[in-house]
Amino acid sequence: MVAKWQQWMPFRIDAFKSSPAVQAMHSSARSGYLYLLACAWQTEDCTIPDDPMLLAEMSGMGDELWAIHGPRILRKFHSVEGTDRLRNDVCHQEWLDAKGVFDKRRASAERTNSGRSPHQTATVTERGPSRSADTRTTVVPVPVDVPVADTVDTRILSESVGIFGMREQADINRLLAVYLKESKRTVDEAIKHMIGRWQQYQKAMPVLDWTYGSAYKFFNSGNWDNPENWPAKANGGRSASLPNPGATGTTVSDDEAYLMWESMSEGYKAANPWKGEK
Repeated sequence: MVAKWQQWMPFRIDAFKSSPAVQAMHSSARSGYLYLLACAWQTEDCTIPDDPMLLAEMSGMGDELWAIHGPRILRKFHSVEGTDRLRNDVCHQEWLDAKGVFDKRRASAERTNSGRSPHQTATVTERGPSRSADTRTTVVPVPVDVPVADTVDTRILSESVGIFGMREQADINRLLAVYLKESKRTVDEAIKHMIGRWQQYQKAMPVLDWTYGSAYKFFNSGNWDNPENWPAKANGGRSASLPNPGATGTTVSDDEAYLMWESMSEGYKAANPWKGEK
């Protein structure tokens, strides 16, 4: 099974473009070469099989193009002693570096989690919404007794929503761990759900009274998974997450507004029936 850290592969653009061997390849050969590097990256030893038929398939080139361009591509690989496998040295070194970083982070996470008290908690302070006149600050107690050992899971979530700082990603790691415990979801399901909530929030921003301004603040607000608690603008004397169709200042179309309303919870929709045209 492919590990989470193997879902990304570093690509040094300048080195690739300036390589005489790569420049000498036909465009279809370059594509096939990249496919083979990606295939090697997701193996347990960063190798590919020394089998022309398999290589033609793995490269996506097919038998005909592989017969023409395969020999040039294979000049970038060498045989691994004692096996029927091939390896690219540059890719292998990057692979070793990435695996080393992953292993160190996992070991560090395991040491940290093993040393925590079962009742240890951390406090995350929401720094306030983007509207300067609003000074609300929400303190959310976050239990941290549930480890997410695979820090790549945190990177997948964080970088998918635009969170790149190490400190911020550490906070997201704890929030993800808590959500996993409370929701009973798998890691992949939890990440997909959290990314989906952020995307839903972004679509709803035009009709909110104020916004958090960043995914980091959004997830630390305590209301990221409760759309009915998002600060909606008042419309026609009622509080709703969407503007009345045709109201002055509406920044979304009726169709967009309906889609936003449709994405809300069943409880919210029951309490706030749609009043526009579908």
